Amino acid sequence: TLKEQIEFQLIAIEEFLKNLNLNFDRNFEFKNLYETLSNYGKLNINNNITLNLNNIKENLPFFPLRYKNYFEFSNPFGKIIKRDNKFHIYIGSKLVTILFSEYVKVDKSLKRVKLLIDGEDREVKIGSIIELKHNFMIKDDDYRVNIIGFKPKKIKYKGDESNFIISKDELSSEFAIDKSGNAFRVEFYKKDKFLGIIIMKFDRMIE
Repeated sequence: TLKEQIEFQLIAIEEFLKNLNLNFDRNFEFKNLYETLSNYGKLNINNNITLNLNNIKENLPFFPLRYKNYFEFSNPFGKIIKRDNKFHIYIGSKLVTILFSEYVKVDKSLKRVKLLIDGEDREVKIGSIIELKHNFMIKDDDYRVNIIGFKPKKIKYKGDESNFIISKDELSSEFAIDKSGNAFRVEFYKKDKFLGIIIMKFDRMIE
């Protein structure tokens, strides 16, 4: 099995390192190897974006990134391979998704965001993934909000999508970041600088 192949290969690598008297640290147990491989976990980018890599789409276009970025995986087998303006996200040998970067200038002054989620006021950290059932609204107006996939049916606005109550039927699943069509990017900008992203994930099963 794939699990056995990887386990035997890791054992061989560890024995090789021991023979060379090289110190190393393994932050997982072999008995948890299958669970670790099958759960891709989350990816933190620049401390203002978090992606759940499970069920993520194969390609994410126009993704706001810097020329030099910080990536942190919750899965110990995560790695990044950059080719031109594309960031290939791997868990082990599995290509999980590709980020097609849109290079931006960054302002890291925004730490928390005020929202109305299913009728309840909340304040969340930038880079959060928020689960909800029905609708949400970004309440602050000190920055410009861009909700990827938002297609309003009746209202008009001028480039800023804060202070609108938005339900799932106003969002195009084509622009969702997950294969199920439930998770959407909300991007924040201040003038020409990127502030960060929160992910709004609709889940009708939440009680």
